[in-house]
Amino acid sequence: MITVAAPPADTRLVTREWTELPSSPAADDETGVRLVLGDDSDRERLGIDGTVVSVRRGDGFGQDAPGRYQVAPGDRGQLRSLLRAVTERHGRIASVVHAFPLARGGEVADRLLAITTELTALLDVLTESTACGCWC
Repeated sequence: MITVAAPPADTRLVTREWTELPSSPAADDETGVRLVLGDDSDRERLGIDGTVVSVRRGDGFGQDAPGRYQVAPGDRGQLRSLLRAVTERHGRIASVVHAFPLARGGEVADRLLAITTELTALLDVLTESTACGCWC
């Protein structure tokens, strides 16, 4: 788990500080699948193991093969469909790895905008799902 320190009161100059937190007991729970959003090469590079459901960047939501999906990362509707399909077919989602930014190229400002939009959409959908106790 990674946390971001609160910005200083003077918001004209903001710094970000990433701190690694120890694993929570829930994170160590091996029941459930790990949902990995990113390229296969990213999964290998990150050393992700366990029961994994892979999701690649695509133009729309769909299942490519058992345990393999595609989704447009910034589309909340498609992310909801993804979470629903994964839980229906694979059971509980134990953790989510957002690795889409690792494969992005292009100008820094464009990448930052895309990554922020995609991560915000994912966090919104995960928050909705947690709040209602479902992946709907």
